[in-house]
Amino acid sequence: MAICQSPSFTFRGLCFRKHNCKEVCLNEGFTDGSCKGLLRRCYCQKPCPSQGNPSSINSSNYN
Repeated sequence: MAICQSPSFTFRGLCFRKHNCKEVCLNEGFTDGSCKGLLRRCYCQKPCPSQGNPSSINSSNYN
């Protein structure tokens, strides 16, 4: 199953601990979260909807 991801809407500051990011993402309705990129942003993940032909990681703002 493909995984969709989106920057967290509510996480503030630099993301250094996956646990903190994941907790915020769970509260946003996602299934996981992780810190990514040079700017250490929190990205939330969840399975993509089964419609269409999504790529393995879709960085659209799907929520």
